[in-house]
Amino acid sequence: MAGDIFVGFDKNCPPGKSAYNDGYVNSDVFEAFRMAMEAALSKDFAPALDIILEGQYMNIISFIDLDSEAFNAVINTLRSYFSIDADQPSFFVHAKWAWDNVIEPFLSKDERYWSAGGHGCLPGMS
Repeated sequence: MAGDIFVGFDKNCPPGKSAYNDGYVNSDVFEAFRMAMEAALSKDFAPALDIILEGQYMNIISFIDLDSEAFNAVINTLRSYFSIDADQPSFFVHAKWAWDNVIEPFLSKDERYWSAGGHGCLPGMS
């Protein structure tokens, strides 16, 4: 069974197209990404993690209900987590694939990403 990861909402989406930025992943990738988020966020961002994983039993992970501040804090934390090259748990490879191929490509389309000082949390920008 597959899962769906909803990253955000694109207000500039043309009429007739889905404004939700999401990607379907297979069940192994979905579970790996869920476990990675728990590893990265459970200590400092438990309330945000609860919001993101609220639909996990329906095979949905969603960042849509996070406000701008929580969204950017979570994205920055996950970006740091996925940049670590040290020994990682076995699920890390699948989770990083989801990050690189599902999450990152949709970030720039979400206005919450740009709301923090005009550039959100784009890599390499300050």
